[in-house]
Amino acid sequence: MMSSVLEMFRSFRVRIALLSTLLSALVLAGFMTWAWAAVQRISLQSIDENIRDIGRRHLSMYLPPRNWPIVAEREAMRLGGNGEDSLILFVMDRGQDVLYISPDWPPEISTEDFPAPPGDEGADAQYPPPKRPGRRGPEGVEGGREFQGRHSGPEGPRFGAGGPPPPPPPILLASAFTRVARGTAWRIGVMTTPDLTFVLGLNMNRSNVEVRRLRNAFLVAAPAALILIALAGWLVAQRALRPVRVLTSTAERITAKGLDQRIPVTDEDSEFRRLVTVFNRMLDRLESSFHQAVRFSADAAHELKTPLTILQGELEQAIQEAPAGSDQQQTLGALQEEVQRLKNIIRKLLLLSLADSGELKLNLERVNLTEMLESACEDIAILAPELTVQRMIAVEQWTMADPDLLRQAIQNLVNNAIKYNETAGRIRLELSTERSVVKLTITNTGPGIPAADRARVFDRFYRADKVRSREKESAGLGLSLAREIARAHQGDVLLENSPPGETVFTLLLPSAGP
Repeated sequence: MMSSVLEMFRSFRVRIALLSTLLSALVLAGFMTWAWAAVQRISLQSIDENIRDIGRRHLSMYLPPRNWPIVAEREAMRLGGNGEDSLILFVMDRGQDVLYISPDWPPEISTEDFPAPPGDEGADAQYPPPKRPGRRGPEGVEGGREFQGRHSGPEGPRFGAGGPPPPPPPILLASAFTRVARGTAWRIGVMTTPDLTFVLGLNMNRSNVEVRRLRNAFLVAAPAALILIALAGWLVAQRALRPVRVLTSTAERITAKGLDQRIPVTDEDSEFRRLVTVFNRMLDRLESSFHQAVRFSADAAHELKTPLTILQGELEQAIQEAPAGSDQQQTLGALQEEVQRLKNIIRKLLLLSLADSGELKLNLERVNLTEMLESACEDIAILAPELTVQRMIAVEQWTMADPDLLRQAIQNLVNNAIKYNETAGRIRLELSTERSVVKLTITNTGPGIPAADRARVFDRFYRADKVRSREKESAGLGLSLAREIARAHQGDVLLENSPPGETVFTLLLPSAGP
């Protein structure tokens, strides 16, 4: 499980998608933090502006104490609630007498720290008092046309109905802060005029609900956005790696028969154009070198066949003319065996060169593998009578093959089992059909193939034990040729895992039915 996860993270596409998601998550988190702070700041600014508007409306004129409850009720209704849950009000004059305080004023919010009105001592000429409505009675007339109060002297009122309207007193927003009382957040604004201290608190729960709703929307949208970004990053990586996939697909199709494969050069991906060009040039050089090597092998094999045939004929004639049992006849016989060995090597090289160039012609016909394997067992008994042969051969096993080439492949595998067996060893031959595939398994006792040599056992001219191979007159071509013949028949030759002291090769061929 852990290895599969690590393998997934090695994928370039996964890393690109994760990196884009991580960067987007950081940007999105930063944006959400900024947006959250901005929304809260705008919300507070809106509440503060609302507090200032309410203060300006009611501080521009003098209101008697009995009117402040009405003000609180009207403003609460305007805000869409009632006085108990949307608005609290506190009003204090310059003598620090409380003109009004909301009945539900939270005790957690102290009123002792609110500043007193600055007053207008010595500044009456600059800031005349506002127009104050009087009462019906001897003190004045309602509406403020005449008001006998602390802004009237013995000479009478300072202004009357016919005088010019006084300028509004200056209104200052001394401070604004937030307090939490009884589970409710209040935005408190303190405003002052020369005569009054006006403290208004607005319930922030409604605006906080909107802010939280926006936050929840962010929290819901963020994961969805990250998923979409991850998918987009994956798709972008897929699109960016398309030339690499084309390159990989072309490389996978390159075999000895497909060296003419090339990647089309387009103007769509300029970054990969040079890579594609270099890869195609490499294939040109590889194809040219390969064809030269194949031609050399084929030409050399053809050129050597004739002189070797002539040499073999001359040796046979010399052997017949030499005295029977003489040293000369024995020497000539040994030379003839070496010539025959050279002819076998040349024949194998010729077959391999034809297989490499895709020119190995197959004369296909139905071949009875059971009979062919029985014949191979008879050959083992003749060539190595000291070995024990175990047979597990199913009857009537057929395949479509070239009988001569298939016999050559089986002979190579059997010869390998004989050469690298131990004294008085064992060879086991098994033939069966599994899922429309004929399976021939040849097992021999012996030292086995070292782990370091298993990957190269099918390489041409490669011999795991060079000393023993030289003693056994092995050129290192038999297994390679057997595999090429099997692959030409849409099959294969495999080196199986085996216990110590054994070597197991398996020949796979398509079944042709009973």
